[in-house]
Amino acid sequence: MTTAVAASIPHPHIQHDVVFGDKYFKFARVTIDSTCKLYIALFYKALSYSTWIFSKDYYAYYKNKAIFYFAQAISKPYSYSITGDKIIEFSLNMFSSLKNRDFVKVKKFEDLKSYYGKDTISLWESVGTEKIPLKKDSLDALKDLSDGCCAGISLDFISNYLKEIKAGKTPIDAIKSISYRFKKGASKEAELAQIFYQFLDDSAFVAAKIKKASEHLEESSKKFFESLKQLEDIQNLDELYKASELLIEETRKSGQEQMNNLAYGKSLTYKPIAKKFGLNIQKPNTLATTIKDKDRVANFKEFVQNLPNGAYLVQVPEHAFIFIKTDNDSYIFDPIFGSFRIKLEDNTLFNLCKDYFFIKRRPTEFINFNKCELI
Repeated sequence: MTTAVAASIPHPHIQHDVVFGDKYFKFARVTIDSTCKLYIALFYKALSYSTWIFSKDYYAYYKNKAIFYFAQAISKPYSYSITGDKIIEFSLNMFSSLKNRDFVKVKKFEDLKSYYGKDTISLWESVGTEKIPLKKDSLDALKDLSDGCCAGISLDFISNYLKEIKAGKTPIDAIKSISYRFKKGASKEAELAQIFYQFLDDSAFVAAKIKKASEHLEESSKKFFESLKQLEDIQNLDELYKASELLIEETRKSGQEQMNNLAYGKSLTYKPIAKKFGLNIQKPNTLATTIKDKDRVANFKEFVQNLPNGAYLVQVPEHAFIFIKTDNDSYIFDPIFGSFRIKLEDNTLFNLCKDYFFIKRRPTEFINFNKCELI
């Protein structure tokens, strides 16, 4: 790494040979393991109910452990049902610290220093910027940490993956060598990344981007209707057709440009967090569409096919995961499912995105593919 900021978070490289082979992952094995985890979850759930009268901290601690083990119980069968024999390694989209009794005492920003250490937190406090400040008094940032750690885990994964590639490993070997890190939840670095990402306040920055886009849209609308009036003076049908096509294309490009600017604003929130992992996030490749678009599957495939090879942080509404594209194979690491191989010609990537992207409550939305490189 070339910067002090990037060097602030250590990334130990543990030589660990992951047991790998599609044929070794049997659904029966997964089911037995999950059943055991389910009984453990029920045990801790019962403990939480038996202690809530006497101690709120113990109640919260046992409740968190129940959530953690329940997530383990359902994640593997669910992931296996989605990925099948393409699975490389499972992942758990949870804070590992949920198993720690001291973690229940983390309720405000200052509590982070007691749990993670003052020196560690002081390094992370530098992530705030003038445009996107760190809002330490935000209590919402520490609520519902059991909901997942996708941003932190994804950045942790892609950082270690790129380091393994730089060290000379093939993509599949790099994925196999680091996937074990996330089998039982997030690392401490990933947890802090998620927490500080949630502490960043991008509301004013995004609002300014939306205002600028709205002003541009209003100006574009005026020009569009002025151009329509000019079309009335064209008598030749061929010229009218060409002028109409040109006007439609210019309007489409203008709308896409504003959508890209908004999407870039969203991705900027990741940049200061990514630097802590020694990562540089490039300007995103953005796809925008609607659920009414009949060609959305074909458009999505064409969009992905045209992406340059590389490792991408993919942003969809309320989730993040990793997409890796190479000359031969492509791979996904999703904190919910784990790491697995895909073929670009099938619908695996589209199906993964559509649950977050093509949903009725968001009739129009964008998805960012942010290419990442080591600093």
